[in-house]
Amino acid sequence: MMPLSYDKLDSSANQIRLLTIIPDENDENPVRGSLHTVSLNDTCDFDALSYVWGDTSVTVDISVDDCLVGVTPNLHAFLRRLRQPNSERTVWVDYVCINQHDIPERNSQVALMYQIYSNARSVVAWSGDLAPEALELIEWYHANRNGFYFESTGFNIIGAIFWLSLCANALCCAQYWHRLWTFQEWHLSRNAPVCMHGKATFTIGNIFNRLHEEALVARRRITDDIVLGTLSTLNTVEPHEGRKTSIILELQQKLDKLVNDIPR
Repeated sequence: MMPLSYDKLDSSANQIRLLTIIPDENDENPVRGSLHTVSLNDTCDFDALSYVWGDTSVTVDISVDDCLVGVTPNLHAFLRRLRQPNSERTVWVDYVCINQHDIPERNSQVALMYQIYSNARSVVAWSGDLAPEALELIEWYHANRNGFYFESTGFNIIGAIFWLSLCANALCCAQYWHRLWTFQEWHLSRNAPVCMHGKATFTIGNIFNRLHEEALVARRRITDDIVLGTLSTLNTVEPHEGRKTSIILELQQKLDKLVNDIPR
């Protein structure tokens, strides 16, 4: 296959390219798609993708209009997850829809980002690689509409909140949340952005709103236990009182930091 050749866009007409992902029931088959040009002055039906490029020195080939296009492994995983078995899906994805070798085009397309993300049917985010602890937290929130994760762990209050802090930090430290464009893309979306990871799909805002509430509740729970003198032991052996105090302070600091670090 030949490398992809891009047609010129008319910046005065607010033109962009959209990628239509061709359906395939076999997930192992290469990703195939086609590009077409539209004007943002007209009504367009597409999803705008939000993701981390990843290492651009390593690429995986996809087929676009029967031409080879090398995309990053992270984007390739995203496109495969987006592909439907029986129906086309149309998206705007910067890495493919913008001619990355054409600097003037890149600059003019960046100027259209506001319109692209605000006109899209939805913004779909790809979280990339997440630690198992982060996935466990997401899956629990997805399966349980009510309640607090730390109360479900089976640990005592100290162990439960330490585990909550570990899982939450694994989620909040993911590279995607620290990407420059992430929150701009979220806030431009007409609807709540949807985040995908593997086969899991969740609403970003709901996850972080619940996590924020849970961190505050956990902190209050520790304070109440201190006041009531009912704080349980770390194991079966009562720790030294000084050690207990330091553990409590450490937990409070972890939760305070978590509240500040949760993407909002």
